[in-house]
Amino acid sequence: MLESRASRSAVRAVVVMVSALAVAVAACAGGGEGGGPSQFTSADPPIAVSMGGASGGGASADDAASAATAPSSMAMADGCADAADAATLVATAGSQEAESPFAPEASDEEASEEAGDDAPESDADEDASSTGAGLAPVPVIGDLVVTEIMFQPSGPEPESEWFEIYNQSSGPVLLSGLTIEDGYLDTQTIPANPAVVAQPGQYLLLVRSLPGAQAALLPSAAIAYAYGTGVPDDEGIELDAGPFGELTLLNGNSVLVDIPYGQWGVQAPGQSIELGTSATTQSDPSGWCIAENPWASGSDDGTPGAPSDCQ
Repeated sequence: MLESRASRSAVRAVVVMVSALAVAVAACAGGGEGGGPSQFTSADPPIAVSMGGASGGGASADDAASAATAPSSMAMADGCADAADAATLVATAGSQEAESPFAPEASDEEASEEAGDDAPESDADEDASSTGAGLAPVPVIGDLVVTEIMFQPSGPEPESEWFEIYNQSSGPVLLSGLTIEDGYLDTQTIPANPAVVAQPGQYLLLVRSLPGAQAALLPSAAIAYAYGTGVPDDEGIELDAGPFGELTLLNGNSVLVDIPYGQWGVQAPGQSIELGTSATTQSDPSGWCIAENPWASGSDDGTPGAPSDCQ
């Protein structure tokens, strides 16, 4: 009801304005008595005419009446241009559809979309890197295989020791957070920063020290982590060449890999032990062999960062 009344009032105001302008145009065409300036001519400063409604944005009756009687905003010598401008203004105002002051508000969904367009983007990458979110999943039993162990290198020990991990799963796995344990029950947890990730089908080297790995001519591209960095030589992980030789990988309390190679009585100075390509288990010594070929000129024997060369 209220919306209908407001619409009818606006229509009446437009009719009044049109009628007044029709008279003005006719007077301009006739030139008036003596051909003097029309009643629309004004020497006063320009006056802005408001066409906006009080609350709903449409033209009200009071606004229309004010527009019809207000002095021209661009006074000319003869007044005809004023009448033409006013007629254009009325036509423009009349063509606008009157809006109801009780128009429905935007829906919650539309408001959310508008707010979403203006909302600042969150820095998801920064959060992911700081919390560990978005990285590869941690491995489960069967994802990782220890494929090579150098426990008796020709270089200084334990600096020149290393072992190799192979990711046989179908996707990347996160090595950060895993714990390395030797036969003396010494442990070292791989830190989260920087993240250490093994891609599917990738061979990675975990070395005691980077200087020792460089001196041993290990391929630097395959080195993923140095587990003895900052640790004195007589502490930390040691790959014993005697009966205490053992290598274990854990995810919390879950044992992912355990190689009790010290119990096999193997002596191989300057040679790694490799898991044969046809081996079905890592804990059976029959699946392992002693490397017989150097990986680089002047190096020890083995295949670090590459598939085994024994069956």
